[in-house]
Amino acid sequence: MATLSTQIDVLFNDDNALSEFNEVKIKQLQKRAIHLKNLCSKLAEYKIPQTLIHGDLHLGNIAFYNNNYIIYDWTDSCISHPFFDMCKLFFSDKKRLFLSPYEYLSQWTAYEPKSRLLEAWKLTKPLCALHYAITYQYIIASLEPRAKQEFEGCIPNFMRQLLQWKI
Repeated sequence: MATLSTQIDVLFNDDNALSEFNEVKIKQLQKRAIHLKNLCSKLAEYKIPQTLIHGDLHLGNIAFYNNNYIIYDWTDSCISHPFFDMCKLFFSDKKRLFLSPYEYLSQWTAYEPKSRLLEAWKLTKPLCALHYAITYQYIIASLEPRAKQEFEGCIPNFMRQLLQWKI
């Protein structure tokens, strides 16, 4: 969380990341920086350990074979907050889930009681969008120009999610 917090100002001052936004929206994003840093600090107070996360976990990267789930395409993996991997599964408009958020959170009760896990879960949604925007900022920066086209609009999409978040 400390690392994520330090990357907020870099993201919110990156011309490429902000290229689809007008001056008003850019100022709105930049005003959210302090709130997002505070959320990072609050989430870090929970005893939920950082772990290996997939980084692009969605139903398209999960297969069921021989009574086992197989998770593939680990190219975006990193060490981060484990709840970030659940964003695309639980915070999307698609409702084809095989697991409820409560079932997922029950796997973490060795670290925090359920009530605190639910509090941490609520902090996660805007931080997921932030995490993914920053992740793709670094991924795109390392690509050759032709390969960057595949990710066009990706960062602004996550930034728009940050603008939708109520502060």
